[in-house]
Amino acid sequence: MSLTAKGGRFWRRDRALGISLFYALWGIGWIIGTDFVLTHVLSEQLGDGWIPHAIKGVGFVLVTALLLYWLIRHQLNDLQNSQKLLKEFADNIPDICWVASPTEPKLIFVNKAYERIFGLPREQVRTDPWAWIGAVVEEDRDHVRQQIASWAPDKVLVFDFRIHNAEGELRWLRFQSYPVLSDQGQVTSRVGIATDVTETRTKQAQLDYQATRDALTGLYNREVFTNRLEEQVMSSAAAGERFALFFIDLDSFKLINDEFGHETGDRAIQHAATVLNTAVGDHGLVARLGGDEFAVLLSRHGEVERWQQTAENILQAFRDNPYDSGIPVNLMASIGVALYPTLGDSAKSLLRNADLAMYQAKANGGGHWQLFDPANVPLMNAGHGQ
Repeated sequence: MSLTAKGGRFWRRDRALGISLFYALWGIGWIIGTDFVLTHVLSEQLGDGWIPHAIKGVGFVLVTALLLYWLIRHQLNDLQNSQKLLKEFADNIPDICWVASPTEPKLIFVNKAYERIFGLPREQVRTDPWAWIGAVVEEDRDHVRQQIASWAPDKVLVFDFRIHNAEGELRWLRFQSYPVLSDQGQVTSRVGIATDVTETRTKQAQLDYQATRDALTGLYNREVFTNRLEEQVMSSAAAGERFALFFIDLDSFKLINDEFGHETGDRAIQHAATVLNTAVGDHGLVARLGGDEFAVLLSRHGEVERWQQTAENILQAFRDNPYDSGIPVNLMASIGVALYPTLGDSAKSLLRNADLAMYQAKANGGGHWQLFDPANVPLMNAGHGQ
């Protein structure tokens, strides 16, 4: 590496030390040089009075002042250029960037994105650092205030909240803030960024929905229903409560699917899902287990006692809303019922017993409900095997 390169690295690494060394060398040179000139060159003209010393002192002060002016001006120009570059960089970032006091709710700097997203002048943050809270969705404001109030200045803080932006659109922002530490480890300021994560949240919500829903009907899928059933068993066992489980299978579906094609069969499944969802409403959880099999969980207080009425409502809904697809087949449903804990004390036994009861309902002609009866298990098993 050349001496020039090494010198450049040294200057960038410790400019203050470099300036000090330069000034020391210059001062030593000035003293030696002026002493030589005044002693050997101008001694006869100026004599030994106060004038030589005055010239030496005044000259030193003037040259020092000029040197300090140049150094300070150079440093200020560098600082201003750095600040301008940083400001230009921050103002071209699409996310909100900010710098805050480490000890009080005071914003020192925000970039242009603050104005674009919140529709507020950024100069306002100096007098009202909470002006932006008005854009936060009302249900999220307490959460935002609590997060910021409980935040330790030397910790990282990350949380999401909703806002209505300057155009009135509902958006999700992710608030991220970090401490800036001095060489001694003291917090000198807090910096942060607020990023629009609406698309990320939307995609995640879609993935979550797809993971829990049946693709054809939009009902909850088998995995979600099974997990919910297992949770219901545990909570009901602890509280000493009852609940009801319906296992539902469509009558004549195989005929529809085989005779009129899978598209017609899919539409029949979708029609049945709509009928079930409407008939049950908020009274229970409806899911598609697969094929033409559905399940309903009645666990709300008061709904268990009227499970029989709910079963009748489902059957009546199928009668009142026939599958109108131009085919000469009437779509109905058979319902098997199991009650916790008398007719099953686990998720597995409840599903099995409700399934057996459903096959008994089919064996009796279909289109009605059947409560599981342990005495009829041999008959139910025989029907299940057909």
